[in-house]
Amino acid sequence: MTSNTMSKITQADIDAMPIDTKLALVEAIWDSIATSPEAVPVPQWHKDILDRRLADENAETDSWENVKNDLANNDLNNPQGSGARHLFRNTLVQPTADWRR
Repeated sequence: MTSNTMSKITQADIDAMPIDTKLALVEAIWDSIATSPEAVPVPQWHKDILDRRLADENAETDSWENVKNDLANNDLNNPQGSGARHLFRNTLVQPTADWRR
């Protein structure tokens, strides 16, 4: 559907949808947004937090690939697991070169 032919979805329409339809709609919207991440503004306060964390010499860092693998392959209910470590110890993921766009 293009914006010219798309009818307006009301809150009542959304409330009446089954959960699987709501999830499919959210996924479709997210996929649409993800096609142009450069269009999504990064708030200054996000950049400020990242700058502070990058300046912290004691911050743990890890690559995004390692974090994703640890979260996918570990029991997050185990506080000793590396997936839990990333969630609960504020591990800083090393930013990509274009994080400040």
